[in-house]
Amino acid sequence: MSREGDLQALVTRAAEAYRAGQSFYVARLKLGAWSQPGKGELDSWSDSLAAVESQGWVLVNWSTGFDPGGGLNAFPVFRRRDVPMTPVQDWVR
Repeated sequence: MSREGDLQALVTRAAEAYRAGQSFYVARLKLGAWSQPGKGELDSWSDSLAAVESQGWVLVNWSTGFDPGGGLNAFPVFRRRDVPMTPVQDWVR
């Protein structure tokens, strides 16, 4: 797939999740053929985050890890823009 194809697939999945009423959306972003090595901004991840947020999501958390092949993956967690955050103490009874 191309970088543009990957972004379009991500937008489609994020839009479907939003329309389905999901409260959260978690994406998996990989460093791969479309990313630049070294220091500085990772354009492919920035574009991916912007693509998901364009569908009504807001980034609320972020985690990274390595896959079995040693590739770096990011797991951004998004929350619906139209749902207020619930304080943790409201979850615990």
